Amino acid sequence: MVDTPGFKKAARAVAEALTDRIIDLEQNVPGTEPRGPAGNDDDGLVKIVDGLQDEHLTDLVAQANRLTAAMNDFGTALARQMNRIPSGSTPTAKALVLVFRNCEGPRAELDAAADEPGRAWRRTSDDLPKAVSSFHEPGRKDLADQVKQELVGITTGLDTGSLDEMQAVVGRMGLLSASLGPAGRTLSKALSVVTSIRTSADAWVCQL
Repeated sequence: MVDTPGFKKAARAVAEALTDRIIDLEQNVPGTEPRGPAGNDDDGLVKIVDGLQDEHLTDLVAQANRLTAAMNDFGTALARQMNRIPSGSTPTAKALVLVFRNCEGPRAELDAAADEPGRAWRRTSDDLPKAVSSFHEPGRKDLADQVKQELVGITTGLDTGSLDEMQAVVGRMGLLSASLGPAGRTLSKALSVVTSIRTSADAWVCQL
């Protein structure tokens, strides 16, 4: 995570510097009409950056961490239960029902955890267009770099590899037992959310 006080301090420093520059220009250009209270645009930038850092990105990171933990817990529980089936034997439908019954707690948590990152990402992406367009202006590279680091950290943490593997296993076993449907649907939902966020966040990273 980016240090919040440092991030906000950098944003305000940029805003103050630009405000001073605007005042200098207005005072030294004859006939220039006042354009309203100096610094309004910069105050708006600070609010956007503060909103991204203090609320949206912070929430997104928390929800991504919850989803990652839920994926790990479900994968661990599934592996533990599968290891109880004698090696070399074909799992019976009854055995698979028991496996996933014992994994229901982690599955339910994964299902719930998969609902939140999408909501958090939508809130984040609503503020990104204005922020990104402002970051391309002189003196704002540090802000762009810090937001970029946040997004890269999120996409790196959301690894689809383990989900792909678990979904493949559940899909194969689902041919033996219809009771595995909830697990398959949960994994599909989680994979869809992770893929969507990674794709969108990667696109924003390329613009920073």
